[in-house]
Amino acid sequence: MSAMTVARVEVTRALRRSSSAGVWAVGLIPSAVGLVTALRGGSMLGTAAVLLVKLIAPLSAVALVASPVGEGYESRTVLYWFLRPVPRSRVVLGAFMGYASLVAVGLFLSGAVFALIHATAGHGAVSTLATIPLALAFEGAALTAMVLGLATLFPKWPVAASAGLLTLTEAVLPVMLGQAHLLSVSWHISHLMGLDLGTEDALLGTVPQVSAPVSVIAVLLFAALPVAAAVLNVEDRELQ
Repeated sequence: MSAMTVARVEVTRALRRSSSAGVWAVGLIPSAVGLVTALRGGSMLGTAAVLLVKLIAPLSAVALVASPVGEGYESRTVLYWFLRPVPRSRVVLGAFMGYASLVAVGLFLSGAVFALIHATAGHGAVSTLATIPLALAFEGAALTAMVLGLATLFPKWPVAASAGLLTLTEAVLPVMLGQAHLLSVSWHISHLMGLDLGTEDALLGTVPQVSAPVSVIAVLLFAALPVAAAVLNVEDRELQ
């Protein structure tokens, strides 16, 4: 049994939950806000973009991933996989692949609608039709890894742990410390999208300037490290 099998099962289960469609629908709110802004002659790269990158993206990952993953370990239903001849690492990787695809597709669609309105309003280049949705899908995969890792480590409080950490990294710490922007997934994604949402001053220290390759590497690390931690934790955990 491969990780792809686990991924397909997780995707099927998620699609059967009505809440998944609700989360994707909420992802269109920034586009609606942006449309109103554009009709008034303003730029969508303000409040609407901030909502999409810094609020909707993290909330999507928490809503779609935290509770199902945490419940699987807390209620021991994950043992269904472990009783089969499949390494535990493949179960974790399969869950990541499944949930990452769900979050990434949802954010890609939200970003595509946002970019289309932005370009149609005459404020964005044609290239933004690709860069914005692709960058958001990249953000979704990284945030999924972070939430999955936390839900595996703290199965009793997956939502609280995930929401708490993302609140710190995406909102609180960047406002307080300039260098803390380096820990924010949404800040790196904003640079890749060309939005420059993270140029505001912090209370302490200056906001660093990084290149696109550095942001790509940082986001990849944000995705790889939590998944690796989840694999190690599951390998060592007694789940009988």
